[in-house]
Amino acid sequence: MKLYIIYGSESSVLKNIYNNESYFIRIYNKSTPEVKKNCLDISIKKIQQTKLEIKNIILKHNISKLIFIGSGFYSENKIFASLTEKEISISNETNIINYQNILQQIIKNTPAKLEKILIYLSSFRSGAPTNGTALYSASKAYGEILFKSIAYEYSRFSLRTFTIRMGFFEGRMKNAFNELETNNIKKNISLKRFGSSEELIDTIEFVIKNKYLSGGVIEINGGLKIDI
Repeated sequence: MKLYIIYGSESSVLKNIYNNESYFIRIYNKSTPEVKKNCLDISIKKIQQTKLEIKNIILKHNISKLIFIGSGFYSENKIFASLTEKEISISNETNIINYQNILQQIIKNTPAKLEKILIYLSSFRSGAPTNGTALYSASKAYGEILFKSIAYEYSRFSLRTFTIRMGFFEGRMKNAFNELETNNIKKNISLKRFGSSEELIDTIEFVIKNKYLSGGVIEINGGLKIDI
């Protein structure tokens, strides 16, 4: 059985990842996810609890593979100097510190021989910041380097990491724009549409299955022209 640990499980773009053949630990920020079978929901504020839960679940369910999917994020949409201390703190905690804590919990509390795949859902903004994305863009670039570095340090312990650098997708991302903004964005995408949950899950499953992938990046953006 596979164990999925998902940070930011409120994201609707991951709705198709759930199945009855795997077990899920869902780590959420504010909103408790909808109740699902084979799912344990843990608030990020209680992350220390995850240590015991990982160990217990691995033993109880005979877990053969652990997959972490990092989708939690906070975006500020304000130019840097206008951000409050609280907003900066929330951004740093959500986009950087929480990832550090979760990844340490996974690495420290899983058997060395257990196959582990750590997947980071990044954004094209990691290399293409614009007005109002200073902290968000910087945190995504940081996340990509963090996951790549972990792959180098822990590959001998049956661990791989990979980054999926996303463009614009249906769900929370699309809902942030009005109709005019959405249409203008589509003009800058070669395929003239937003990505779907199914297409993201297909990419995640490809990374999981291909055991020669580690430390790299796949861009899934529909041919986005990165000038927006």
